Amino acid sequence: MNKDELLKIYSAYLPYGLQISTDDEGQDWVETVIGVNNEALETSVGNYWDFTVKPILYDLSYLTKEIEHEGERFIPIRKIYEINGWEWSDDEVNEIDEIGICSDLDILTYATAQLLLSWHFNIFSLPESEYINKATLTQKQ
Repeated sequence: MNKDELLKIYSAYLPYGLQISTDDEGQDWVETVIGVNNEALETSVGNYWDFTVKPILYDLSYLTKEIEHEGERFIPIRKIYEINGWEWSDDEVNEIDEIGICSDLDILTYATAQLLLSWHFNIFSLPESEYINKATLTQKQ
């Protein structure tokens, strides 16, 4: 992906505290993006000009698995059903197909997209090499 495409993607997450992983002087750092312009990603620590950073996002396969967001643990697809007033059934009505997409969510609404962005899901189909899976990230203390 080129720089302009990455800027558009990163900008969508900006209101939701997108975290990035950086390799600065041989150490891995996790920082929150506070701004994006046509030249750099801005963090509270500094600017990143070369876009060698990677966003920290959940893979869409985690829609059906328990995640933690802002101290709350939940299964995202069930939360989406709850918010929309839909009834969840573990057995037949709301089965998740083999690619991890709920059969009842044929159209990604604006509200659902905003939820997925706020929970830091990779809704733009970034390749695995372009982001760090938040569910498997272990931070060094």
